[in-house]
Amino acid sequence: MDQAPLYNLISTRMFGATGNGAGIHWLDDTVATVGTTTLAKTVIPAYNCPSDPMSGINTDRASYGKSNYLAVVGTDWDGSGPITGGATTNFLGVFYGNSSTRIRDLTDGVSNTLLVGERTTNGAANGGIWIGARGTRSDNGLRASAAGTFLINNAVATDGAASSTHVGGCHFLLGDGRVQFLSENMNSETYELLALINDGKVIGEF
Repeated sequence: MDQAPLYNLISTRMFGATGNGAGIHWLDDTVATVGTTTLAKTVIPAYNCPSDPMSGINTDRASYGKSNYLAVVGTDWDGSGPITGGATTNFLGVFYGNSSTRIRDLTDGVSNTLLVGERTTNGAANGGIWIGARGTRSDNGLRASAAGTFLINNAVATDGAASSTHVGGCHFLLGDGRVQFLSENMNSETYELLALINDGKVIGEF
């Protein structure tokens, strides 16, 4: 990212370790120093989608530096949510709560696993911030599931879902390093399986 000076100035003590998500860490305004808070307002252009209507400061997220690119947590924040036709535990995304996932853990294959997706600030969606989650699990995470609430560009706006101002879908980064545009009309179960690292199922074309 070519942001070593900024990285070196940020204190990891700015992240709280308790709250409304077990193991979820976020920027805690009550302990952050004035200097650290100011750093969190830095605009990093690489994290901003050119088509997003909001500028580089996310006014929906305490006016910290915006990011339109968020980590995929799987089908549920902590990896315990069910998938279609599957068990109710151990079906995880790459960035579930307290994840320490490595490439070797992507047993479904890196080309079949979503790492990062888009979220716009358009409408009721609130985008994200590059410094990390600020107060809720949905601040900087994306859920991808066959449930209607978490489909791409879902009409029922939710911060847990991928969204963009692109016509017909969103861009995603996969484990093999490629970026692919996924249609909002794609098969919902295929979309859900792409969000998981170890479901062991064969997915269709996407």
